[in-house]
Amino acid sequence: MPFSLSPIPAPIAGRYAAQSDIEDVFGCDNVAIWSQLNNDSTGPDDVRLLKALAFADAAIDDALRGGPYALPLSAADGSIPPQLTNWAATIAGIWLYQSRGGRAGDQEATRYAQVLADIYQQIALAKSGTLHLDALCCTPATPNCPTLERDPRR
Repeated sequence: MPFSLSPIPAPIAGRYAAQSDIEDVFGCDNVAIWSQLNNDSTGPDDVRLLKALAFADAAIDDALRGGPYALPLSAADGSIPPQLTNWAATIAGIWLYQSRGGRAGDQEATRYAQVLADIYQQIALAKSGTLHLDALCCTPATPNCPTLERDPRR
């Protein structure tokens, strides 16, 4: 009997989080259901998961643009800070949930909207320097304001 190995699919990942991180926050079943727009399918939709992760990456970068951190974010050792992974996974999971459409008075939608607001507040604190991320800081190549040099002959 011949033995063959089937290829292992590549993990679904964005820059800051992966499918497994979203599943850690919201559960495998929820992620599979929320990622599917076709209710006849049972597994997660990889394309929609990638879109959700890309959305989360862009949302975080956009919110931190102009702040003290170099974009894309990473720690000095090249790793992704755990807090950043949590933000990206949560934003991506809520994007999947919201994209399926909610109902008026949906308590989960209200709760997730508050969770999202809390995350964006944390990101704003990181941008202001109040909350420190274990990420590389950006240093401008040139000064942000005019500089004066003293003439050594005077």
